[in-house]
Amino acid sequence: MPRLMWVRVRDRDTRHEYDLREDDPRIGVSADLVSKKAYPPAHQARRPKYHLDLAARSGAVTEAPQTGTNTEEAHSG
Repeated sequence: MPRLMWVRVRDRDTRHEYDLREDDPRIGVSADLVSKKAYPPAHQARRPKYHLDLAARSGAVTEAPQTGTNTEEAHSG
């Protein structure tokens, strides 16, 4: 019986890349095959590559909220 190979896929929602067995039903449904030239089929699963959306995080940094009191005003009396 031939041994099943692991193929590299990219998740459609998260864009993470990971290996699935070549007979996995998720291929073509929730995950797309990655270039076989870059990632040829393998006998063992490879480490996943997680996709981080760093562009979305750049706007997440905000300034500290203003309390409305100043330390000089609180101590002067």
